[in-house]
Amino acid sequence: MDLQPDMDTEPIVYANDTNKCSPQELQTLCTNIEILSKINQVEILRIFKKHSEMVINENKYGVHINMTDVPDKIICEIQSFLEYVRQQENDLTFIDSQLGMSENYMLQEHKEMCPLINSDS
Repeated sequence: MDLQPDMDTEPIVYANDTNKCSPQELQTLCTNIEILSKINQVEILRIFKKHSEMVINENKYGVHINMTDVPDKIICEIQSFLEYVRQQENDLTFIDSQLGMSENYMLQEHKEMCPLINSDS
């Protein structure tokens, strides 16, 4: 009897009528939520809590939600929030780089206008 898993088998598909996501899509969604900052994770939890049909398990290690039981409308709302967070991070990175360039420009201009005093004179 061969106990080795067959690598040519199709991915596991669960019978799920709550949402249309594959297990791989749900895993990706969970991973994206886990890498968020704590404040953004709290916002995701607020999305779950505002829908009374969600079962949220909470213990001293954190909050656990069975993503296979999450309806499509909540998944769409979470995906929209994740896109908002990504866009916000991109905007803040761009603004930060622009501020850095402005600072460098202003410092360079200031150095040209105020030459260093030579201590030999």
